[in-house]
Amino acid sequence: MTTIDDGGPAFPQEYTGNGAWKGMSLRAWLAGQALNGVMSDSGISFKGKNDVEIAKSVAEYVLVLADAVIAALKVAP
Repeated sequence: MTTIDDGGPAFPQEYTGNGAWKGMSLRAWLAGQALNGVMSDSGISFKGKNDVEIAKSVAEYVLVLADAVIAALKVAP
């Protein structure tokens, strides 16, 4: 299984001592930001899809966007 790079903590708060940080990952935060933008765009068409298919498609799409931003951040100066 491949480990997904979550970009680390988005808003690091407290170190729990067991190798984890409390709070949201950068990936989750970026996906949430992308979701806000995608859902506010009235030009997006989901013709022929039911609600479950739409939700899955949107969720996958915003995660792809978040992963792309994390990858770009690693190579950007």
